[in-house]
Amino acid sequence: MKERIIKLLKRKDYPPASIKKIQKDLKEKDRNKISLALQSLLEEDRIVASESGKYMLLDGKNFLTGVLDLKPAGYGFLVTEDLAEDIYIA
Repeated sequence: MKERIIKLLKRKDYPPASIKKIQKDLKEKDRNKISLALQSLLEEDRIVASESGKYMLLDGKNFLTGVLDLKPAGYGFLVTEDLAEDIYIA
């Protein structure tokens, strides 16, 4: 099941999707199977879930990990070891 989900999420035209949409697109009747597979993929850091409950592939290209340094004026910087300079966030 996990590999079917990964294959689906890898499609270039496939947007971040809810568990309901993933279930429908995979034509899987057992939502529990989908849920367990998604949970496992999350724990393996192969996918991520948005706050709205949509799942997407974690390919590493679109994400940075770091510390957010917030300033009292309302802006901040993402401090990351991946880049030479910090990233300004308005």
